[in-house]
Amino acid sequence: GAGSGSEDAFDSLTLLTTGVILIGAYSMGELSRRARLPALLGYLVVGLLFGPKVVGLLFGDASLAPIHAGAIHELGLPPLTYGAGLNLFRNPIVGKFMFNLGAYTVDRRKRDPLYKQTLKEYATVALEFGQDNLFFPGGTRSRSGAVERRLKKGLLGCSVAAYRNNLQRRRERPGVFIVPCTISYPLVLEASTLIDDWLAEAGKSRYIIVDDEFSRWERWLDFLRGVFALDLKIHIRFGQALDPFGNVVDGEGRSHDPRGRVIDPRGYLEADGEVVEDPIRDAEYTRALEHRIVGEFERENVIHSTHVLAFVCFELLRRSRGPDDLYRFLHVIGPEHSLPLPEVEDELEACLRELSDWARHDRIRLSEVVAAGDPREVVRTALRSFGTYHTRPVLERRGVRLHVGDAKLLFYYRNRLDGYGLRGAPSRVGDRHV
Repeated sequence: GAGSGSEDAFDSLTLLTTGVILIGAYSMGELSRRARLPALLGYLVVGLLFGPKVVGLLFGDASLAPIHAGAIHELGLPPLTYGAGLNLFRNPIVGKFMFNLGAYTVDRRKRDPLYKQTLKEYATVALEFGQDNLFFPGGTRSRSGAVERRLKKGLLGCSVAAYRNNLQRRRERPGVFIVPCTISYPLVLEASTLIDDWLAEAGKSRYIIVDDEFSRWERWLDFLRGVFALDLKIHIRFGQALDPFGNVVDGEGRSHDPRGRVIDPRGYLEADGEVVEDPIRDAEYTRALEHRIVGEFERENVIHSTHVLAFVCFELLRRSRGPDDLYRFLHVIGPEHSLPLPEVEDELEACLRELSDWARHDRIRLSEVVAAGDPREVVRTALRSFGTYHTRPVLERRGVRLHVGDAKLLFYYRNRLDGYGLRGAPSRVGDRHV
């Protein structure tokens, strides 16, 4: 219904299955290559012999949800096409699969206007022909860990162009709709590399990271092992559907103005009764759409125990040290710095009450552990997560105190709550691209 999101969570068994088959296929492919045989032979051996056995062992008769077309069908989603960075196609783990997953290559190092315009035209034409597109409007992964609040409007603006072209061609169903989607992780595979890149202000020069944890199969294995051991969930939420002008769309595809009245969006593109192209006008519409999408990102953000505990500990440490520069603060804080557990739990309790109130008023989403509102359970769950995958625990309990293991990772996970004003905390990320 209007104003409500939907959610799907992939559990750890599904993730483990995917990881086992992907890593097994890659390893067997490398062995085949060294034996001077086609790597494809190794992939086929794993896929045909081991894949069904692993899937059957874990799920009985269930199919492999994340990479099987049935999973998309089960969610009611059509096949999607999307742009993926050229580096992903060269990734030794996932590169072999990218060409078969609906992706087309995007080389973000190319700045030529002709190349960018060609990408936009490709996406626009695909939308005109009814092909559903998956856009990543942030343009890349969030380096800071914060929710995207400034979007790239190039491909986003294709929705206005596609709708206008459909109207001018008098298509029977000209509508183009945008559905914001958030993905929330309790742990992030490449968190260490991402936050280092953001802090070094290398996001501009290293816009494409090719040497992070995502490219190393042993880190994938560590990550999947940790996710399986903790039974963690990745939350995917679908927000309110919108038209190209940022208006709410109902289940029948009708646009509603801010007062809830049904409107005809065609009027946004008309001049003297005719649908016309106006780049300046259309850019303003895209900015309005950006604002609405950002609002949905904030509202459909699922907060995990790792985010809340990191936020509380980071803010308590900041208060105790005064107005230090952020970079100096992160450099100084280390394992010798700690917080008394009772103080952390008291602050956690206050944060959980505020978050619970926000969730009741549809401002944010909470994981099961956070929604339960038990500070001790939040601490226990978060510490288990922090100590499982990262080479250095983000936080570590010693007696009745919590010690900082990695201040930069603490900052990264804390940033999932940045900009909300929780407990009056200022934004630490600011207006910089996240």
